[in-house]
Amino acid sequence: MRTRLRRWWRRRDPSRARLPRVFANSLPKAGTHLLLRAVALMPGMVWEEIGLRRGWLVSELGQAQAGGPDVVPVGVAEVRWVRADKLAEVIGRLEPGEVTGGHMPYSAGFVGMLERKGIRALFIVRDPRDVAVSLMYHIVGQPETRLGRHFLRAFKNDGERLRACILGAEGVPGRTFLGLGRRLELFLPWLRVPGIHTVCFERLVGPRGGGSEEAQHAEIAGIAGHLGLPLTPEQTRSVGSQLFGQGNTFRRGQIGSWREHFREEHKAALKQVAGQCLIELGYERDLEW
Repeated sequence: MRTRLRRWWRRRDPSRARLPRVFANSLPKAGTHLLLRAVALMPGMVWEEIGLRRGWLVSELGQAQAGGPDVVPVGVAEVRWVRADKLAEVIGRLEPGEVTGGHMPYSAGFVGMLERKGIRALFIVRDPRDVAVSLMYHIVGQPETRLGRHFLRAFKNDGERLRACILGAEGVPGRTFLGLGRRLELFLPWLRVPGIHTVCFERLVGPRGGGSEEAQHAEIAGIAGHLGLPLTPEQTRSVGSQLFGQGNTFRRGQIGSWREHFREEHKAALKQVAGQCLIELGYERDLEW
């Protein structure tokens, strides 16, 4: 009810019609909340959950038959399909001055949906090795969930759990658990979509996450420019100073923390499924790391 009242009150301000509608996309644990918070801290913008989580979408919209011309894939660890027209109704809830986020695999249908609705899109990337570590800790940090219980019972230690996050896992009750390589295949085509602005986690996270203030400010300015939201230097600094350490799923947010967790077996596994992706994303020059 409070959310509805807030949105109703904002609609009364005609100046908000000039603000952008924004969708922030990412792989899970690649900096989703960091990106959403960066946009929400910009003048006039607010962060709204409009219902783009996979579980909610499937339960409300119903699962559709994969591969049809009028369906769109949703989700990451387990891809499901929903009707495009129903999903368009959900994304259409986004109003001027609102940013929402999700983990939407690439599909031409969803790209076209964003274009028709006039929604500006952002896509954040992060070193896949750090993504794998963050994902592992996120899963085991939720022992009350079916996936968390499975990871704690089926694997002897965090080393085995990390390897499962890289290669995928079978036998997870009631679901498929895709590994990092397959997840990247689903999402990296977003990098080649015209009009999608790519954000780099390592540049946006700033000095408290192991980056630099200069890179952070440049990244914030780039986001604002894409959204048509001119920021003063003072506003840019203000956004940067409030970014780090926020969100219910925040753990450490450090650049390069994979080095503390990867053993040779993890390096070999990641090179097998995503080694070329590291090179394409610019995190390595070759496989000799």
